[in-house]
Formats: sequence, C-alpha cells, structure tokens
Amino acid sequence: RASNMRRHPTCLPTLCIKSLAIFLMLCCAVSAVQMSQGDYENLLAIRSLAPALQTLWPDTQVLKNCGYPQFMNCSSTTGELREIFLQGYKLKLPINMFMNFSSNLQRFVVEDAGLYGEFPESLANNYPNLTTIALSFNNITGTLPANLGNLAQLVVLTIRKNHIENPVPLSLGNLNRLQVIQLSGNRLKCPFPNDLGARFENMSKLIFADFAANNYSTDSSSLCIDRPYKKVSFLPNFSFDLSIPTRAPDFSFNSSSALVEVYGN
Repeated sequence: RASNMRRHPTCLPTLCIKSLAIFLMLCCAVSAVQMSQGDYENLLAIRSLAPALQTLWPDTQVLKNCGYPQFMNCSSTTGELREIFLQGYKLKLPINMFMNFSSNLQRFVVEDAGLYGEFPESLANNYPNLTTIALSFNNITGTLPANLGNLAQLVVLTIRKNHIENPVPLSLGNLNRLQVIQLSGNRLKCPFPNDLGARFENMSKLIFADFAANNYSTDSSSLCIDRPYKKVSFLPNFSFDLSIPTRAPDFSFNSSSALVEVYGN
C-alpha cells in the first residue's frame, strides 16, 4: 500500500498532460472557422465541375472549415469568404460561376485558370469591397463594365492576356486608390480616350500601368491620350519608346513615380 501511495503522485503529471491535450483539442474544435453555408455550397458546385479542385480539395469537411489557406481565407467571425486564390489550375469554367460568393469578398485572384465568358457586370455589384481583381491569362471577353469605377477600395486591377475590347470605361478614373492596372495583351485599339487620361491626374497612388501588346492603330490616335500627365506619361501619337523592365515590377507600393509599359503594339 505504501508503494502504491509513492507511485500515485508520479501519475499525476501524465494525467494532467492528457487532460490538457483533450482540453486543447476541444478548444480547437470549437474555434475552427466554419465557412458560411452559401459560400460553401458555391465552392462545392465549382469543385464538382473542376477535377483539378477535387484533387486540391479532397476533404469537403476541411473545405467547410475553410481549411485550405493557400487557396482561400474566411472571416474569423462570420465565416464569409474574404479571399480566393486559384492560379495555374485549368478549371475551364465560366467566370459567372464565381459571382455568387458573400459580398465581403476582398481579393479575387483566379489567373491562368481557363475562365471564359464575358466580363460580368455583376462582379462590382456583388463584391463592392474588392481590393484586388486578378484575372490574367484567361479567355474572358467583352468590355469592362462602367461600374468597376464604383470599387472605392480597389488597389490592383490586372486582366492581362484576355480578349477585352474597347471602350475602357471613363469611370476607372474614379479609382483613386488604384496602384496597379494591367490590361496588356487584350484587344484594345487604344488604352483609353483622352477624357479618361485626364482623370489619371487625380490617381495619386498609381505607380504601375501596363497596356502593352494591344491592337493600337494610328487611325484611332485622335481618340487616345496624346499629352503627358502628372503621374502617368504617354508619348504623343503612340510612338512609344519606353524601356522594358528586365525584371518584375516592385509592388511594395513605395515608389514616388509611375511606371508605364506600352511596348509591342
């Protein structure tokens, strides 16, 4: 009996450790982020049509818990989808399938994914808090809707290598927080009309603009920007001779001057 009493205290640390482990497991289970039901159902619908996503998101319960952080981020309080990142996966889906998430979506990054269809007017209406739109290297057609100019928080707009056509809406000049705009490799006949160019004088945060490799023509030069502006300079009559950067631009957003790329037209 004495030996049992001596052994008993040595068991206490083990019991404490086991109890603590169980307690932590319960806490984690309670605090796990549950994705909002609407966003979860939308992702399930997208997943069902894209075999690549079935491989990337094999466990639907993990998906329900917003447990694939390299592809998504959810609000810790409401579970609403805040960010989605899908780059380089050939989903081959209509872009409209991504238009039904919660209205608090802030970063929409789906690049080189085979998205197709006309650029949706519903994007700006459904997601008024967007800070990033990154849809490069897809097969999106049509024109940019005027209501993009209502996205007061937008910082990055990059839609390179698609099939976007003129007109570029004047309302983009309202995006006074915009720092990066990339529309290269589309079907624009000129970057924008003169009136939009004048509005760039108010876009004091803009540091990088890329309109390279479009279908510019001298026939439309009278409709396009033909004089320099405070932050973004275009050479007259589209005789562009701007240096091409040898490395990717620095997006730390600390630059005091703008970089404009308009080569290869």
